[in-house]
Amino acid sequence: MDIIFSENTGLYLYSALLQANAAIITLVGFFSIFTIQSIHSKINTIQSSFIAIGHGNKIRWFDGLNLKDKEIETQKMIDEDYFISYNRWVINLKQIKKVKYGIILPTLLLGIALISDIIFLFLSSSLHEKYPDSEIYYAFINSAYEIIIIIVISYKILSMILSKSVND
Repeated sequence: MDIIFSENTGLYLYSALLQANAAIITLVGFFSIFTIQSIHSKINTIQSSFIAIGHGNKIRWFDGLNLKDKEIETQKMIDEDYFISYNRWVINLKQIKKVKYGIILPTLLLGIALISDIIFLFLSSSLHEKYPDSEIYYAFINSAYEIIIIIVISYKILSMILSKSVND
């Protein structure tokens, strides 16, 4: 079999993949932070409206509860006038939790891709010398993995966008 890769092709390939993965991590982080901050602003609006009508102590008490206790307390308030606002607060907190858990898998996959790209980058010269024919297989496997990562990230971001638009 003819050697498809030159001596520097592996260096360029894995260097480019590292840069692309770093860019993807940046985009995932940016999107997650933006989404969480926009949800927090909704919660801050709810808190401000309660403080404006003199419910500051109740807000501090409710804010100190964990999510499960907030759900329980909200269900106890079902007949009160402010139930809808407290319920929105809880829904927004659940959405933040969903965003945080939603980025775990993409981040883990990107971390694995970064580590493998770094390993292949450092080993590309020796792989080229000792196993020149197998170098193309490593490139195909890595490319397939990158495609899987992009699909997972696209799915996660799309599901966050859709759930955000439904809850608005």
